[in-house]
Amino acid sequence: MTSKEYLRQIKLLDIRIQKKKDQLEDLKDRAQSVSSQPTDSIRVQSSKDGDTIGKKVVQYADLEAEIVEDTQEFIQAKNSILNQILQLNDARYVELLCKRYVEYKKFELIAVEMVYDFDYVRAMHKHALQAFANMYGLEE
Repeated sequence: MTSKEYLRQIKLLDIRIQKKKDQLEDLKDRAQSVSSQPTDSIRVQSSKDGDTIGKKVVQYADLEAEIVEDTQEFIQAKNSILNQILQLNDARYVELLCKRYVEYKKFELIAVEMVYDFDYVRAMHKHALQAFANMYGLEE
């Protein structure tokens, strides 16, 4: 695994959580949008699927549990990676890697915030990744 792939774990976990939250919200919206029919047009119909409401409740609960697990994994990974970044000896590398991989900022914004030229930030990023890879035995 490269240092960049390793550091990107945080964002990947964050995206996974957000997508599952979106899915959960969609399930909730579908459950709440069940419309009622007038009583004179109600027909009794047996369901081939059995207890569909019960299945949806279980599906909702399972998805909520997955989100909790993913959130715990995200917090642990973020704390671990942040602590590893903080171990670097160059403050510029620490700031750059935190902004890029913990705060998900683009190089353009990082350059502005750090008051460096964009090309310099890109070059410094390469050196920061090399330093991180060397410290933790990752590929460059």
